[in-house]
Amino acid sequence: MESRPNKQTAARRAMPFASAAFQLSKDSDLVADWEEKLQIMAEVVKNPEFDKILRDPKITPPKLRKVIKAVTDKLEMNDEQAEFIGILVDERKLSLMPWIYDGFLKAKKQDSGLTDVLIITAKEITEEQVNNITTALNKKFNIKAAPTTKIDPELLGGVKIVINDNHVIDQSIKGQLERMKRHLNKPPAP
Repeated sequence: MESRPNKQTAARRAMPFASAAFQLSKDSDLVADWEEKLQIMAEVVKNPEFDKILRDPKITPPKLRKVIKAVTDKLEMNDEQAEFIGILVDERKLSLMPWIYDGFLKAKKQDSGLTDVLIITAKEITEEQVNNITTALNKKFNIKAAPTTKIDPELLGGVKIVINDNHVIDQSIKGQLERMKRHLNKPPAP
């Protein structure tokens, strides 16, 4: 029986497997094939019926390997791909498959020199505006940005940019108001 992964730690636990899968895919020059099959496996694992199988204490890794073999055969996985999935079964890590797939995509982007950039705005922005922001980020941080956009009306206006899930540039009205509030609430210096 596999334990349900904690969402906060699942991505971290999945990263070594994602990195290994990406390296195997590169070594065999089958990156697109691996990506497609990992995506399908991630969808299979997300299925509520399959989740029941993963959680069933009566389903041992050898039994689950037999079930998975039917899936890997149907997907026409090569021996290396099928063995990778088998290792996940044996290690009771198959439930990490959605995070492994996400990590694989991140490794692929990093390998191609791309940097994830999330552009959050209060309302929809044009493709030209996205291109302008991307160009400015590329110059300022010496990166090759792979932008995605998100709308968050709570920002009120302006833009909030998240680079690689960790560096935040908050030029939103909401962010400016929060900074002003913190500044005004500081005790006066003696």
